[in-house]
Amino acid sequence: MKEQLGNYRIIWKDQLASTNEYAVDYMSDNTSFDKTVIGTNKQYSGRGQRTAHWESEEGKNLTISVLFQPTFVPASEQFAISEVISLGVVDYLSRHIDGVRIKWPNDIYVRNNKIAGILIEHVVMGKCLSNSICGIGLNINQEVFMSDAPNPISLKQMTDVEYSLECELEILLECIDARYELLKSGESEELRNSYMDALYRRNGYHSYQEGDEIFNAKILDVNDMGQLVLERRGGIQKTYNFKEVSFVI
Repeated sequence: MKEQLGNYRIIWKDQLASTNEYAVDYMSDNTSFDKTVIGTNKQYSGRGQRTAHWESEEGKNLTISVLFQPTFVPASEQFAISEVISLGVVDYLSRHIDGVRIKWPNDIYVRNNKIAGILIEHVVMGKCLSNSICGIGLNINQEVFMSDAPNPISLKQMTDVEYSLECELEILLECIDARYELLKSGESEELRNSYMDALYRRNGYHSYQEGDEIFNAKILDVNDMGQLVLERRGGIQKTYNFKEVSFVI
């Protein structure tokens, strides 16, 4: 892997427990790391949301953490970084396949199958973000999934093409960078509109689960804090944090 791809410095390791965990140590030892990428061929203890395990066959997929220093982003608007990353992944995948959507808050789906997971961790300094670690697991060439995840899929399974991870990483970073620069230029409203347009099950009523209850609702909004606003049939509205409600697929 090259040491520089576009505007991003690349630090590539043969294996790591977790790229996000390595990134934490890296940031503690360095003062300047905006647009740095930590990547590995083999991640043996990768984390998804809320400690879920992320499966990735060695040398088959992109398992990376993108580091930013977004000091221009108020802490109250930190979900904008999630929009940047998820839209960057959507933009990248849409160059290869159709039907790519963002399943709130930032899983990436192709129809009803999960092709990428994102885990973002922030450090806040005063009223603004100081550091952001954006972990991305993107299924590229893997063809057999051994975990009990219900619906994984890879780019190769959909296109029957074997991809160069270095080439695909460069394209992915170009897509993320375009969205990041949009945020830096103050175009947060454009990002939010694009995010809403890309949402999985954006239109119409669909099934959701809260506790033991399954109900039908439609998406009204995702607010600045990244909370999902649903409206049930009959007009009852409720705002949810992550993991308080789930999609019934």
